[in-house]
Amino acid sequence: MVAYRWEIAPHWEQEHHVEIAVARLEADGSVDVCSELLSSWPYRHGDLTSELQGVGLTVERSTFDPTADNYTVVATKDQAAPRHTPWRPDWAGGGRS
Repeated sequence: MVAYRWEIAPHWEQEHHVEIAVARLEADGSVDVCSELLSSWPYRHGDLTSELQGVGLTVERSTFDPTADNYTVVATKDQAAPRHTPWRPDWAGGGRS
């Protein structure tokens, strides 16, 4: 069984936490539990979209709904115009003559 425990900070910009616990029933009837507390700084949807655009990504699909608990965003980078020329050694062609 997997359980989640969220600690939401008083202010959005502060560090939030989520604890993920996994409980496993052993053959002898005992329960083995392992958990981890993780730090989180969540994005608002508008901030996420701005950040993606700021690094040259375009949102292709989004399931964002302000009434939903979660959503998925798919972003892609235009491959038609590379931002830099990849390095090639001289012997790979186009080098010294």
